[in-house]
Amino acid sequence: MAFSMIEFQSRFLILLLLAVFAAAGRRHRFEPLPECSECVSHEDALTPGIGFDLTDSYGTAAIRYNNNSIVNLGKVEANQEYIELVECLLDPSTRLSCHSTTWEEIHCSYLRLKRRLNKLHGRPATHDVGILANLMSQLRTLVDTRLGAGTTKSVLPTMPNLPGLEEQDLQDALQHIGLRTLVTHKHLRYVWETSAAFAGMGFGLCSHPEDCDACEDEEADMPFRHILALSLTNRSFGAAYTYMQSAFWSSHEAESVRFELGLENEGEEAYWDRIREVIVDVGREAKRPLNTVL
Repeated sequence: MAFSMIEFQSRFLILLLLAVFAAAGRRHRFEPLPECSECVSHEDALTPGIGFDLTDSYGTAAIRYNNNSIVNLGKVEANQEYIELVECLLDPSTRLSCHSTTWEEIHCSYLRLKRRLNKLHGRPATHDVGILANLMSQLRTLVDTRLGAGTTKSVLPTMPNLPGLEEQDLQDALQHIGLRTLVTHKHLRYVWETSAAFAGMGFGLCSHPEDCDACEDEEADMPFRHILALSLTNRSFGAAYTYMQSAFWSSHEAESVRFELGLENEGEEAYWDRIREVIVDVGREAKRPLNTVL
């Protein structure tokens, strides 16, 4: 009899769990989501969204209001220091390594201490931070002119995929000019321009951002898109292949950035033929037929 009662209770528990799963949908939760320290705050959700787009040679700023209207504030040309920095950061070997040898660990500890001391004295944390902060400070001026000085606290910066960029440098550059990054649990690093373009084209964003469960269910049902992302500035031409479902995650499976193919070189012989070659070479790396061009 005791065995039968245990068996009955086990079956009842299984049925109860199935009922809970069916009611909850794909994302099974037994209690409300806890407060998230890295989620968008209520204050940020109610204020206009500010975006800084940093390219290889200029930056732009835009505002998105709660009624979904968007205002492009303007463009700021980067100085030569910034242009050279971005070109350098495209090289993965420039990324700081801190764990391969004891000497690297000691060197990184020294750099972290130097970073903290610079910040304590009101200086840019590093030389690279100062270069980034200079451009973003000019973008902030565009925002302050529109919304009023001191009203903007958080921005969402987007940048090209720069393997050599230290995430801390970007955070410190914003902090140096009195801003912070608008972060969510959806992305861990800065937002790549591919993700920004994907979202800007209306892909990969749920229609119920205020409901985490409904949003996750909707994103889980979104189709994967195999994407050819193209970028052309006066300074460079870039092509990348990636596949994406949600706009919050992007990984370039193949990428080529050519500084000799910027628009400033358009007059050179066979310029557009060379552009075509880059596109074809990157497109050949696609694992599935390409169905989206950004």
